[in-house]
Amino acid sequence: MTDNFNGQPQYGQYDADGHGDQMGQSQGQGANQQYQGGQQYGQQYQPQQQGQQYPANIQYAGQQAYASQQGQQFAQFSSPMNTTAAYAQDERARHTSVTRAYFEMFLGILVTAVIAVLSAINGWFISFYQATGTIGYWGIVIAQLVLVVVLSTNISKMNTTVARLIFYLYAASMGFTLSVVFGVYGLTTIGLAFGLSSLFFLVLTMIGLTTRRNLLAWGPILFAALLTLVVVEILLMIFNAGGATMLISGISIVLFAGFTAYDAQKTRVILGQYQGQPEMIKKVSILCALDLYLDFINFFVSLLQLLGGSSD
Repeated sequence: MTDNFNGQPQYGQYDADGHGDQMGQSQGQGANQQYQGGQQYGQQYQPQQQGQQYPANIQYAGQQAYASQQGQQFAQFSSPMNTTAAYAQDERARHTSVTRAYFEMFLGILVTAVIAVLSAINGWFISFYQATGTIGYWGIVIAQLVLVVVLSTNISKMNTTVARLIFYLYAASMGFTLSVVFGVYGLTTIGLAFGLSSLFFLVLTMIGLTTRRNLLAWGPILFAALLTLVVVEILLMIFNAGGATMLISGISIVLFAGFTAYDAQKTRVILGQYQGQPEMIKKVSILCALDLYLDFINFFVSLLQLLGGSSD
């Protein structure tokens, strides 16, 4: 199940039936984001009313989702993508397709931000966790992974509207769990982290979209680094080794900076293959938006943890 340039299997592409190979990437990113956020919340935020700690693995859940999607991708494809033919596609059509993916990603972040703010103001997540405990939290994490798997493996069979709704539902659930950051950090720190993340994301995206270098060759290295990071974070969570939090955050920032440029170029190449297929472009752009969304979320949470830790 490969799409080929010059007869070679390609990274970051879809099979002939339109099935996505991005599932491991998006699932792992989501797991990474959830581990760090929960670690911050559980270790630093203790509600005065209940004196109770909260889940210690919000960012890990994001990394797990990302790694799972990347795992499917690299299990299916074994050699770097030859981007020459794809870059020869009509630039105007490709630009429109890429813009669509980034617009979907922007809307996903907007949904996450709105739900996070509303949840923080109204105490939705706190009330939910106090009522359900760890079981309820892990129920959300599992539900998020299911949404990513369903979206990634059934995209070709789905109505575009349904696929988009699943993506936004996932973004809303991430906002619900990410609302914990408002109990850990001040608004100034959160705003600074968000602004810097946006700036870095813009720069890295422009590099990925404009460079002539084949960044897709970085895929195996980035994926191996992500798996290593997930394993390390699991061990730190098990042994409650919070002292390495800032080091892990720094490594995560570098790793997801690489993924941001990588996914930007991958989005351009993949969508270039579906020119003349408007319905598939709409569907594939949602999967690309999911990857880009998780790149941003993971980068933001890692930077927030680094800035928050350095100011303690």
